[in-house]
Amino acid sequence: MNSKENLLNQLIERGDRVDIYNGKLVITPKSGIKVPENWQKENRNNIACCISKLTGIEIYLYESFSVGKYDKGTKSGITINFHRASDMQKFFTIMNIKFERQRNSKKGKKGDRLPNNEFVVTDNMMLYEFWKRTGLKIPQLTRFNQYMGNLKDILFVADIKKGNKFENPTIRPTEVNHEEILKAHNRHTENTQKTLKAHITTTHKETPESLENQALEEGLTTCKSHHGNTLIRECGNKIIHDALKTSPQEQDIEEWLAPYNETSN
Repeated sequence: MNSKENLLNQLIERGDRVDIYNGKLVITPKSGIKVPENWQKENRNNIACCISKLTGIEIYLYESFSVGKYDKGTKSGITINFHRASDMQKFFTIMNIKFERQRNSKKGKKGDRLPNNEFVVTDNMMLYEFWKRTGLKIPQLTRFNQYMGNLKDILFVADIKKGNKFENPTIRPTEVNHEEILKAHNRHTENTQKTLKAHITTTHKETPESLENQALEEGLTTCKSHHGNTLIRECGNKIIHDALKTSPQEQDIEEWLAPYNETSN
């Protein structure tokens, strides 16, 4: 196996099934060996980037949130920040919330501003509806701020309203099945082969092997290291087993990636 192929290609070519179901990356190995959770977590964003570039489906990842006053200080809202998996471009959305105390208590009076990034949600607000679409457990209406980080586990799709702002009702977990990914993979492979044949027809200055490598480099758009992946730095520019360790904790990872090592040597 060519060490410069992206990790998604390696999974496909060894017969593994790759899906994104309800925003979660699901890898079903042909070998039946369970994918180590830490390996999949470490490589999820990079694989999602490759899926996005291969299929043309824009996938977004949650980054952070902040609360404040909007519309000239007349409305309370939450800004939820995302980035696009393929290039890290920033996107956002704004939804209504309340960050004033709803009743008197020992901590403060009704109408006082809640501390830090605390806020209150009601079940008729867009944020509540958005949360239901994620499939995550719905927190207490006064505790949403403590659970916003759970959105990082989900890969999202959304329509753009204007500029870099999402259309709120369209933000939802990504759904991409293996058949869609495989179809895009096969189409890409076919286009790469056509490019290779065209090069061979028009020039004899390069060997077929070098032309094949060039076609792969041109056809596979890389996913840069901005996803913080320690096993691969791009979709297509790192030998996987170079970064593997031999500690007992990671022996299961070596076992799962053994086919890659054998074909890369």
